[in-house]
Amino acid sequence: MAVNAVAVVDDKGSIVANLSSTDVRGMKSEELCLVRKPVLEYLKARNPTGKLVHPVTCTPRALLKDVILQLSTAKIHRVWVVDSAMKPVGVVTLSDICRVLVV
Repeated sequence: MAVNAVAVVDDKGSIVANLSSTDVRGMKSEELCLVRKPVLEYLKARNPTGKLVHPVTCTPRALLKDVILQLSTAKIHRVWVVDSAMKPVGVVTLSDICRVLVV
């Protein structure tokens, strides 16, 4: 199974960010020093705004049509499934949806 992203969690296990292949794609040689930083500092440094982008989430009871709408609206590749404490319990990716819908 290929993994293109991981959930970044805080000390309580709640999701606070997302680290994906997109976050390292196109890295310039002068940016390589960033890989020595903690992941949240790295993500802030790579974002033009200097801020974290909070991951898009849903509950396990979310309807698939709503998850697809979230993906489309936010122009993202994944929605993290979280429990009531915002702890990740799964992920729905655009690839997952395409695999199911395309016969």
